[in-house]
Amino acid sequence: MRFRIDAKDLVKAVEICDLNEASKIILDKDGMTILAIDNSHTAMAVYHHPSSAFAEYVPEDEPIEFGLDLWKLADILKLYDGEVDVIIDENLTINQDDFANSIAVLPSSSVEIPKIPNLNFDVKAIVDASKFAQFIKAALKTSDYFTMEYDGSQMVLSANGEDLDVCLNLEVEDGNDKTATARYPLFFIERVIKRKRDGLIEFNFSTDYPLKLVFDIGGGTIEYLVAPRIEE
Repeated sequence: MRFRIDAKDLVKAVEICDLNEASKIILDKDGMTILAIDNSHTAMAVYHHPSSAFAEYVPEDEPIEFGLDLWKLADILKLYDGEVDVIIDENLTINQDDFANSIAVLPSSSVEIPKIPNLNFDVKAIVDASKFAQFIKAALKTSDYFTMEYDGSQMVLSANGEDLDVCLNLEVEDGNDKTATARYPLFFIERVIKRKRDGLIEFNFSTDYPLKLVFDIGGGTIEYLVAPRIEE
């Protein structure tokens, strides 16, 4: 199994998905999928890079699944500039001209990823990533979580502290007459805005439901789920 991809593009996606010591990678005829979840099961990332988006993609007849330390993968990819060849056998080897690095792969069974939940959301909004990044940077100065509210026509993101309040009003593309309110931890959202600072992000949420962010990055698409913070 081998493919060719731009190192910097892959780094962007890998760093967002790096939620645990090991993540699962699936390679089949449709492309590459990375599955990751943090230890507390608060955040989950699913990245898909279609076969057509690779500079070259040569799959095996049957799908390949294995575990991998994404932090190590990102660290090695940063040593390269431009396209790299990636070969998977007993190890994952990254090669460019005469410079090669190998990372040990783990058995797929050693990485437990729960089934991706099938969720129906009340609200969907398309957001400018730069505006969202601006809001998150300000929110981090005042709180460790932020609130999303939808009143049937408008969605508002807010974070409140003792002496600082932050607010962002968003247009809603696909809403209904229901109202929705939920709170989400900023810690896991911060890793997204560090790598996704331009383009668009799709928001999906309902009252006390996980937040699902969908966005393009590194030639592929990430679905990023964050569990709500529910007040007792």
